[in-house]
Amino acid sequence: MSTFDDDERSVSQGRPIDLYTLITPTAIYRVTSHPLDVTFGGDTFTALTMSRGPQQVAQDLTGRELIVYLPITHPVVQRFVASGIPERQVLVTLHRLQEVSGIAVQAWQGFGT
Repeated sequence: MSTFDDDERSVSQGRPIDLYTLITPTAIYRVTSHPLDVTFGGDTFTALTMSRGPQQVAQDLTGRELIVYLPITHPVVQRFVASGIPERQVLVTLHRLQEVSGIAVQAWQGFGT
């Protein structure tokens, strides 16, 4: 049985899937950059055409910046477009799920601006 670390280090076994949870004061959005919707931990992460910046994420969750690119049609982006002010207190959590082992780790968490 493979572990997350085995999959993460393996050239042939490593198939990571990024899972993002965006928590706003009014809604929770679960999205993934994977081509298909992903169910994990009882939640469904909706497939979007999205990406993240080239920043490395690590187990040390402090002092790292993560840039997430969402489509213009996403409600979080639409709120910014409509008001010119980003929705306050958007907590972003990134889990990195290894498809082979089915194990995920929290790779990053912070507030969106």
